[in-house]
Amino acid sequence: TVAMALELLREFWTNGTIRSSVNFPEYQPRKKGGRELRILVSNEDVPNMEGPIKSVLGQAGYNIAHSGNESRGSVAYNFIDINNPGADMSQILDQIGALRGVTSVRAIK
Repeated sequence: TVAMALELLREFWTNGTIRSSVNFPEYQPRKKGGRELRILVSNEDVPNMEGPIKSVLGQAGYNIAHSGNESRGSVAYNFIDINNPGADMSQILDQIGALRGVTSVRAIK
């Protein structure tokens, strides 16, 4: 139904939840804390993707509160919650987005 489709979209945009997707894995991350920023990264499902993503955050001085990874076929989906994000995360998101194999990156406050 339309109501169900709208609810699925709302969950995706507000929390990063993926349900009933053709291309992405099912994923229901925990509710994030009020002071956390959730970074959502989709990438090719190949070895050594999580390390470089987390390295960008570590080199910028961010602590990872929670993270997770799910995959389906050739696609992987990662969520990373960080504590006390900086006011402007655009440069960090750009660095993650420029990593080889990353297909999209976004943040949810």
